[in-house]
Amino acid sequence: MSRIVQLIDDIEDFFEQCNNMPFTNKVVVDKDDIYELMTELRLKVPDEIKKSNRIVEERDKIVGDAKKLAQEITKEAESKITELVNDHEIMEKANKEGQHILEMAKKEGEDILNKANEQANNMVDQAKKDAKDMRVSALAYVDDHLEQLEKITATALNEAKADYNKLINDLSKNLEVIKVNRAELNGSKKEK
Repeated sequence: MSRIVQLIDDIEDFFEQCNNMPFTNKVVVDKDDIYELMTELRLKVPDEIKKSNRIVEERDKIVGDAKKLAQEITKEAESKITELVNDHEIMEKANKEGQHILEMAKKEGEDILNKANEQANNMVDQAKKDAKDMRVSALAYVDDHLEQLEKITATALNEAKADYNKLINDLSKNLEVIKVNRAELNGSKKEK
């Protein structure tokens, strides 16, 4: 499992472990904790890019090995040509055979190189596609959860404001009643 998927699972677990607000289906979220998880997620996305770079390096190694093999085949063919040419009796035959061997070696080397390039390019294209798909999926997933968190937080804030305003209103009414009671009490004292 990639580290990005693990981080997304951690975010889900984090929401599951958050404390519920009394008498609601809402949770209290520690802003620092969620920012820490999101920062770690952002840092891990480049790891997928490093993986793609490793695939490109592997492709370059395959191409390098193919070139080396082609050079060795060509060198071996040239060596055979030299051996054949040195023998006077078969010089003409050696030239023809050597030329044929050299052409075959070059063709074989080119075929190997072309096949290695094609295979490496396919690997790089697939890796890029996979990395892009993973990134798009991860961003969509995180955005969905952040949208839910935003709605939860906005609802909790509005409810808290409403509760706070109700408390202020109730306290103001109580204060007015107390003032009226004191005024009445002070009026009674003066009459005596």
